[in-house]
Formats: sequence, C-alpha cells, structure tokens
Amino acid sequence: MIWDVLGSIWEKHIEAAKRYYAEYGDLKPPKGYVDSHGVKLANWLQTMRSIYIGGTKNRSLSDEQIKELDEIDISWRLSYNEKWEIGYSHAKQYYEIFGDLKVFPSYVSSDGFKLGDWIDNQREKYRSGTIKQYRLNKLNEIEMVWNLPDPWEIRFEIAKKYYHEHGCIALMPGNYTENGMSIGKWINEQKQIRKGKREGKCLTSEQIERLDSIGMCWGSQFDFVWNKNYETAKHFFEKHGHLNVPNDYVTPSTGSNLAKWLEIQTNLLRSRRLNQERTELLAAIGFVIQSSIRSSRTKKDLSKQVSENGRTYFKLG
Repeated sequence: MIWDVLGSIWEKHIEAAKRYYAEYGDLKPPKGYVDSHGVKLANWLQTMRSIYIGGTKNRSLSDEQIKELDEIDISWRLSYNEKWEIGYSHAKQYYEIFGDLKVFPSYVSSDGFKLGDWIDNQREKYRSGTIKQYRLNKLNEIEMVWNLPDPWEIRFEIAKKYYHEHGCIALMPGNYTENGMSIGKWINEQKQIRKGKREGKCLTSEQIERLDSIGMCWGSQFDFVWNKNYETAKHFFEKHGHLNVPNDYVTPSTGSNLAKWLEIQTNLLRSRRLNQERTELLAAIGFVIQSSIRSSRTKKDLSKQVSENGRTYFKLG
C-alpha cells in the first residue's frame, strides 16, 4: 500500500502510534499488528523507517514528523536482535501456514520480507556453528529444516500435488506459483532441458519417467489441447457412429467445448490451414470436408475407404 504521510492519514497513524506507546512503553509492535481502530501500525512504522533512511524513493518526512516520532522513542534503525525477531516471526507464520520450513533462498513473503534470504542466513550460521543456542532452540521449535532437500524434488512434489488436484499439469499456467516458487516456469524449464536448450543441464531417465507419471506434456499446450480434443471426438464417434456432438459436450481433461472445437476444425479445413496429418486424423473418425482435404487421395479413394472401413463420414461443405 502507498501511504500518504501528510494530512489526515498521517494524523490517524501517529495517533495510533502514541496510543501504543502510552500503553506499552515502547514503539515495537509485533509484525502484522493492527490496533482496535484497524490501523496497521507495524506496517506503517516500517514504512516510516524506510522513508527516513532513504529506502523509499521520492518521499521524505518533515522535521516536525520526525520530531513527533522521536518523542515516542521510535527506533529508526533496528538492532540485529530486533531484525532477527522480525525474521523469526515471518518464519513462524510460514510454518503455521505450510506446516514446514522448506524455504528456498528466492522465497519472499507476501509483505515483501525476504524470508528465503533470512532462512538461508540462519542455515549458514548453523553450519558454521555461530548461531546462538536460544535462537537455535526457537527455530527447532518450528521444525527448522537445516539441510534443504533437493530443489528439484520439492518442485516435483508441488507439481505432483497440482496434478492430483487438477488432473493435468499440461495446462498449468506459466505464472503458477506456490510457496514462493514459480512452478509454471519450472515445468517449462524441464521441457527446455530435455530439448537440450539448457547448456550443462540434463534430466535423468528416472526424472523423465516421474514427470511422465504426472501427465507431463513435452510439446506445446496447443498440441496437447488439440490431441485431447481429438481423443474425445474419436471416442464419441466410436460410441455413436457420428460427430453430431451436443453443444454442451466437454472434453474432460481440458474443459474445452467439443462442439466448438469441431466447428473450429471445420473452419481450418475450409481455409486450408490444417496440416495433412491432422486432416487425415479427422477423416479417420468421420470428419471430412471433401473440398478442403489436403491429401493426394481423390474423392473416389475416400469413398473406397468409407466402404472398406464400414464407416459413414461426417461430410460438410
């Protein structure tokens, strides 16, 4: 949120700060503190500190505003212990939400706190033996993960969870993020690695097999959707002997309206924008627009095929 430090907004927050100081004797509310008037005091004080030390561009505090905050003992620069406690409160909140502390260095909390960096710093102090015992104990109370699991494994487990919840990862949005990790980008990265487009990186046969087990689509999403719609159309044709699909018929794995998809294929065939392989695949399930077939076979050949296969084609045009 962008705070206006002038006028009524300033008055509202400085009064909240004074009330807190009068009640508690300091100006160190816990992270996320909101008073009984709905004032987000902890966030506001942090913003004031950022403005004061120059961390916020094009904004400044007046001498009078600085004096008002000084009178209630604001700590403009937090001590290491205060900063540590802020980091710990973020870690505890993460643990309460996600049930673990498998936090990667890139993770940033919703309020902008770089929790991944902070956790990584605690791990480094643990490895070097320089972490204070009482801090070690506090972190162990929330099941701190001192040795981070393989990043690939963590992301795979999230992708696997997505697969079980949605039934498909091929249509995962490219910007899909969970626990601060860009899983959508990670999925695309696995595709690029397998194609040999990431120098020095490769997937093991086991990793490929595991990705396959959760429905990994190594091609494009467009190809995946086309193939799934085709499979549904083929199943419908084999069951009913025609492609007079109801208007509300949906392809389960993609959520596509099959009737609309068939209409699109009709337009593509008529405008000669469907490649020969797909044209022939559609012809094989009774979908033929004779004037648009991009094949060397003649209408007579097609008629013969109809006779040989014992099928009645869905002819349009």
